[in-house]
Amino acid sequence: MVKPMPGSARRLLLTVAAVWSVAACHLCCRSTVALSAECPGSGESLQGDVAVYAGTAGGVVAAVAAARMQAGARVIVINPTGHLGGMVSGGLGRTDGHPSGGIAQEFFDRVGGLTFSPSMAEAVFDSWATNESLIVAHDCQAVEVQKDAANNRVLSLKTAAGGTVT
Repeated sequence: MVKPMPGSARRLLLTVAAVWSVAACHLCCRSTVALSAECPGSGESLQGDVAVYAGTAGGVVAAVAAARMQAGARVIVINPTGHLGGMVSGGLGRTDGHPSGGIAQEFFDRVGGLTFSPSMAEAVFDSWATNESLIVAHDCQAVEVQKDAANNRVLSLKTAAGGTVT
């Protein structure tokens, strides 16, 4: 009969595993952060099946979920900043929530629990972007959105650089 691991040993094991995955990510994933795309400039267009406007934790999780739900889908993350993860990778290193499963649970397992280093969080978001083949356009701000009002869908957005994402 296998005895369950005590809580402190389990936390230590998760922390070691998280540190190892971040170290491995820095060694092999950081050089190929996602499928990087330039923010489309005047006359240029970036096309995909799904586009998420936000490089925040929620935006990355939404993009990962879309990529996993639609195998082979071309998922674009239009990120107004140069880093993925928003507040979670920008300095917030603790949460008082308790994930109940799914991608949120996967995130907390990879960073080693509810208290984590923001750089570790960013490494997880970067590795997801790479592993899920997300197309990330960093430093890309939207200035105009064209909607299909009848179906409540975004058709395209115009970038500050003058291009479009459809």
